[in-house]
Amino acid sequence: MVKNRQNWLLIKIGGIAFTSLAIFYLTYSGIKADLIHGYYLLTLILQVMITWEGFLLFLQYLDKKIHWNDALIKRLLYQVIGGTFVVLFVFTVIQFMIYPIDKFILNRHRLHGYWDFDIIICFLLAIIIQLIYVIYYFYIHWANNNIRKEFISRIGNRQKVILEDEILCFYTENKTVFAITENKDKHILDLSLEKIIDEVNSLDFFKANRQYIVRKSSIKEINKEPNNRLSIITECESLIPESIIISRKNTPTFRKWFHHTQK
Repeated sequence: MVKNRQNWLLIKIGGIAFTSLAIFYLTYSGIKADLIHGYYLLTLILQVMITWEGFLLFLQYLDKKIHWNDALIKRLLYQVIGGTFVVLFVFTVIQFMIYPIDKFILNRHRLHGYWDFDIIICFLLAIIIQLIYVIYYFYIHWANNNIRKEFISRIGNRQKVILEDEILCFYTENKTVFAITENKDKHILDLSLEKIIDEVNSLDFFKANRQYIVRKSSIKEINKEPNNRLSIITECESLIPESIIISRKNTPTFRKWFHHTQK
């Protein structure tokens, strides 16, 4: 979901800022507003940014190998142990990479206390990063699965409430957005597909292309198409104007979503 990605981006930026300032405060004494401490802070922020990206790449790898929905305890163990190692390893490697820059600019280096003190701080902050991600993930999972969403359909001057659980797919035709329900009724909605995909449960619904949002449980067949595309047949097929094509760009994401949401 776009909104979730935006929230995670804000959390990542806040985490980088918090982590950088925390390490800077705990590492250096007698901090002054001078060029030397400014250089230390700037390079530290870059270290933390690269370390966070390394951690996120590790999470992407885990998402492919061990997803939360498949093995919760195993995922937690691998993430906490492996993620902490990744953070420590990346941060340490960057320390050594910065060593010649320190020598060139300052004629000194910051490695003298790293193995005695700084690495302990880094370990603690690695645990904090893990907690931030895990808490955020379960918050989103809980929010997606425990809020029962409703949509309002207009029929002339009347309005009807449709529950998300009743909807098989959403699609747009001639700038009008429709929802098709389990009893094969079509309802007009005053929402865009972009707004809808931000509000529905991302475990259940996928935006196949610019025209369609489909529910996983409504998919009956998945077929290969030329140019590494896919076509899907859903329970809505008799009510929609054309077949649903997954673009080549969206195909890997669709496969991952469909596999991870299987029960």
